Amino acid sequence: VYIATRFDRDAGWDGFNAVEDAINDPVYLLTPDLRERFSLDRVPATVEAQGRVFLVREYPPPRP
Repeated sequence: VYIATRFDRDAGWDGFNAVEDAINDPVYLLTPDLRERFSLDRVPATVEAQGRVFLVREYPPPRP
């Protein structure tokens, strides 16, 4: 599942659809409760289920 932190509001639905078309999958908006649930501080991040535990990995931006 792909979750975005924001969308270009000026591009409207055309921009949203362009993102979905580019990755060929649906995209959802990150909600505050989901951010809190997984304690997400940075993006990009992955959340993966390992048994009864969720593994959260946050990827820092590359250094210049």
